[in-house]
Amino acid sequence: QDGRIAPFKPGFGLLCRRGGASVVPVLVDGAFECWPRHKKIFLPGAQIVVCYGKCITADEVKNMNDRELAERLTDTLRQMQHSCRIKHGKEPYDYNCRQIVDK
Repeated sequence: QDGRIAPFKPGFGLLCRRGGASVVPVLVDGAFECWPRHKKIFLPGAQIVVCYGKCITADEVKNMNDRELAERLTDTLRQMQHSCRIKHGKEPYDYNCRQIVDK
């Protein structure tokens, strides 16, 4: 919704284990800045960066429970995003703070 990495749902691990799949973390950063929600057109000049993380093998996936895999993927992608944003001169997101949203 705002460019931040949302926590993975534990059910993702179940799908990976059932399929015997390895998992490659892929970060797409800058898409929100390029085309914010509820905008009709994209913002010219915005930069989108794609980064690939280290593969989590099917054996590693099999040996993790759903929560462990979800936390590992969430943490990995947030670390990747942090490094990517700094490298490209963008302000990194602070995931240590809880956002309060008025409804």
